[in-house]
Amino acid sequence: MTLKELEARVQIIEDTEAIKKLQRAYSYYLQHWQEDEIMSLFSKKTDISIEIADSGLLKGRKGVKTFFTYQDTFCAKTATPPKEFLHLLFPLAGIVDVDPGGKTAKGRWYGFGMITVPPPEGKAQANLGCGIWENEYVKEDGKWKFKKINYNVVFNTPFK
Repeated sequence: MTLKELEARVQIIEDTEAIKKLQRAYSYYLQHWQEDEIMSLFSKKTDISIEIADSGLLKGRKGVKTFFTYQDTFCAKTATPPKEFLHLLFPLAGIVDVDPGGKTAKGRWYGFGMITVPPPEGKAQANLGCGIWENEYVKEDGKWKFKKINYNVVFNTPFK
């Protein structure tokens, strides 16, 4: 194997690890519903999007930002999540494919977790769920960012 081939392999490994770290950062910020930090993980380009289950496809920075604005997403009366809010979604068994040229990539992950979203009225219900992310990434200024997040629910059931 030539030095050039080894350098290319190392670059793919470094890119894959950076994308895994990006996916984990997304899960952390989602857990704490840190809207600005979540948005910082997305590309600055206009062709970004997010689609979660059957919630609809939201395009562009404005659309994605709308999804991550707590009051819009959960129809709550407060702009920040209440203390009963819990949103743990762990990225598991990730497969990352970096495209030739190292500027774009795709990733597929299981997302397993727990969520408790207090309704505007009544008692909060804890749910257990699992889904599959099929995401696209783009490298901008040497850093990997989300281009598209697509999460399809496999199951979602009350914890009881």
